[in-house]
Amino acid sequence: MEPIIQERRYTNFEDVATPASDERGSDEASVAWKGWAGARVKSVPCPLHRAHMRCLLRVTPRRAKLSLKESERELKRMKEELRTSNALGKLGVAPELEQGEVDGRWHRLAMVIEEYDLDLGRFIIQPKTVSDEEWRHISKLVINLLFKIARVGIFHGDIKPENIVLKRDRASGAMEAKLIDFDPKYMSTIAKDHRLLEDELEGNISQLCALYAVSMMAILHYHFKDGHTQQPVMLKRMNGALKLFTLFLPRGMDLAESKFGKVLVRHIRHYKLMVPEHPEPPPAGERERLLSIFWQQLREMGVEVQEEASDTPTFEGKANFFADNRSKLSMREPVPPLSKDLKQEVEKLTAHAERKHRDELEKRRAAKAAAALQ
Repeated sequence: MEPIIQERRYTNFEDVATPASDERGSDEASVAWKGWAGARVKSVPCPLHRAHMRCLLRVTPRRAKLSLKESERELKRMKEELRTSNALGKLGVAPELEQGEVDGRWHRLAMVIEEYDLDLGRFIIQPKTVSDEEWRHISKLVINLLFKIARVGIFHGDIKPENIVLKRDRASGAMEAKLIDFDPKYMSTIAKDHRLLEDELEGNISQLCALYAVSMMAILHYHFKDGHTQQPVMLKRMNGALKLFTLFLPRGMDLAESKFGKVLVRHIRHYKLMVPEHPEPPPAGERERLLSIFWQQLREMGVEVQEEASDTPTFEGKANFFADNRSKLSMREPVPPLSKDLKQEVEKLTAHAERKHRDELEKRRAAKAAAALQ
């Protein structure tokens, strides 16, 4: 069975340095999207854990024509994504990773993870009626996921309904939720934000973790206000959770130049998440101004702002909620390589995806040529 994955094949959402003016697809430069939505995915038997019953084989498109520097950067990123997926899968934040490897020749990442049913974006727009009780349950699952990933010191900058996947337990019928898509281009960590941590947050790791959690919730708040994914119960729960935070919001240059600041601004700008009160977001490059507007929105959502970075952030008045839990996240554990049979499946999926991509480009070019002759 082909799993339900959002269709989105062309994008230039490459990294935090891409200007907004360059952020558009083209027939000549576009490639099949390298993220979760565009990778080829196939349901396969789980090679290691029978309890999962079925797994998903996920394969990113091949990329061959890269400079030595680009190749090193791409392979480093893929290896980091594989390690992160493995570590978060063991924590229950992501679908559990069974096997995976990076193909150095083709810059291709393949992994086998526990199967999920569909993503939250598709679940929200389903025609069937979902009770308020179930929506409240899903909202709680999502909020807990964002807390959990923040508490181990990771900021998932590409939080959106399509990157939250759902699965119903076959025995109990209870809904489970996990996060996907850990491309390090769109993520930050305590290690990557060490300058922000040292200069703006006075070494207070709890404040940085709280900042990660609040920002991910606010990003989802904007997505839930969108017409395609609007869900009043989830929006209300998300807003209610934001009102229970107290934390310090950094104000200096290091914030805008940190990996966290760059990813957050990139995400807000790319998905046009600014609320109607600010219909014209600042142009690219004005990170500080855009972050200032974002902070103001957090205050209007009810987030309580502390005066000093040395203060302890709280949630529901609990001062130890964002204690440093990084020791629970092991990024060094090796990932089992793909079996021989799964490697063959990878080649089949890649060949099929490339044929399909070429056919689509030819159709688009032919349509343009026909339109030009009219």
